[in-house]
Amino acid sequence: MNIVYHTRLRGIINLMNLSLETPVRFVPHIGPVMADRLTNLEIFTVQDLLYHVPFRYDDFSIVSKITGVRPGETVTINVTIQTIKKYFYQNRKKDSGGKSFG
Repeated sequence: MNIVYHTRLRGIINLMNLSLETPVRFVPHIGPVMADRLTNLEIFTVQDLLYHVPFRYDDFSIVSKITGVRPGETVTINVTIQTIKKYFYQNRKKDSGGKSFG
């Protein structure tokens, strides 16, 4: 009798076979392109991946009011876009800010 595992279950089984010395290319959902990108960050093994400290960390969990924002600050705000206008000039679309996108 053949047992077919659900894809998510197969990922869990593969994770159980990993060790700290396992190359990152064998980690589920990391393909060859991502493994090459990780190599540029000097991440070669699962241990390297676990101990990698990001260069910069942005905390988006603190939401500021727009009235309290000062120039030069990096903040998170909640907004609702009510309308978007498109203008057509000489066969090119432009958004309401004048930027071309087509």
